[in-house]
Amino acid sequence: MTIVYEVKAFKFEHDPELERLVRDLTRAGVLTVQEVIDAAYKAGYDGRAAAMEIGILLMDKELKPIIPTQRTSGTTVIGPADIA
Repeated sequence: MTIVYEVKAFKFEHDPELERLVRDLTRAGVLTVQEVIDAAYKAGYDGRAAAMEIGILLMDKELKPIIPTQRTSGTTVIGPADIA
């Protein structure tokens, strides 16, 4: 049995409003990566774009894992880098 997945092309474009939403969500409370993606999706944004924004903010060290971890996944709790 062969499983075929159809994948549509995804072109990421930075969205300042989505970035602001991700920042606001992480400042508002303790959320996992998946919870932030789900909230952005419910607000009308593409989940892949939300994941990209989170990744960019993590790489830029503007967000950080609340509990230090070797790998970031959907269950990683994230928050602003300026909190302890």
